[in-house]
Amino acid sequence: MVHSARLGKFTIAGIALAVLAAAVFPMMCRDEYIIHLGVLVLWYLVLASTLHLIIGCAGLFSLAHASFVGIGAYSCAWLCLRLGVTKWLAVLAGGLVCCIVSVCISLPSLRLKGPYLAITTIGFQEIMVTLFLNWVAFTGGPAGLSGIPRLWPGKDWLRGSYYMMLVMACIVVWCFSRLESSDLGLILRAMRGDDIASRALGVNIGLLRVTVFAIAYLVVGISGGMYALYMGTIDPFAFRIDLSTTILAMVLVGGSTSLPGSLAGAVMLSIIPELFRGRVGPGLRMVLFGLVIIACLRYMPDGLAGLIRKKCRKHRGTHAPEGRAETCENRS
Repeated sequence: MVHSARLGKFTIAGIALAVLAAAVFPMMCRDEYIIHLGVLVLWYLVLASTLHLIIGCAGLFSLAHASFVGIGAYSCAWLCLRLGVTKWLAVLAGGLVCCIVSVCISLPSLRLKGPYLAITTIGFQEIMVTLFLNWVAFTGGPAGLSGIPRLWPGKDWLRGSYYMMLVMACIVVWCFSRLESSDLGLILRAMRGDDIASRALGVNIGLLRVTVFAIAYLVVGISGGMYALYMGTIDPFAFRIDLSTTILAMVLVGGSTSLPGSLAGAVMLSIIPELFRGRVGPGLRMVLFGLVIIACLRYMPDGLAGLIRKKCRKHRGTHAPEGRAETCENRS
């Protein structure tokens, strides 16, 4: 009990230090490219949080994140450029469009799970990329849309955009952590463990699945709108399945059942490709990046979070009293 309380204090202190370091970072850094990388890291944190909710909490699967990012981005950009809607209202509208689309897609696929659900999301992903490329009146076709209002106006737009992304990341991570520890989070984990038993206990599995996808893709759509405002220009090639697989790798490497692990995976896999940039060619850089992911999944099947939990259990077993250590050993 004392150990858990102490661990909780250390976790809160670590989060506070991480947020403080993230807030101070753009003031100390003079390299605009590094700040730009920081903006993308924060953006990936939001996307990894949403996929953790789908995979880690609910036990579902999705490879359609990039398509919903694109829906949110194009909806926000179109509302700003064509209808003159204020950018913050356009961002929220993009999130609502994604939420409605996710409900329309998830309702017909309520009976699907496992690889069948994965194939469905991949099919939707490819359909949306084709739509982005060919619906010229709405998306601008392969050329995309440009002239989108900036996320933060003014001369110091880069640092302002960084802080806007930081606020969004903090809000999303806090809300998802509260959701995970709530009664709904407990029900979702029960559904992930055994959906048949949960249904037998009176849990409406279909409604839960639709709710999870709606919440996750509402946030994904908002993040897509923020991305469009930050970049100022978007095209269909930014929303291919590569983005979906990258987010999936972040969650799996960090640990899909742990929100802090998923966030750590997002930070790690956002930064690792940049370490190889300029040192090796672009083709070899992606090969090395893939090898890092394979090595992580091979030697850390439960991700970074699982490795840390294993080390903590081993440490507690080593320092436990003799009688307790024997009990733990007998149980294993």
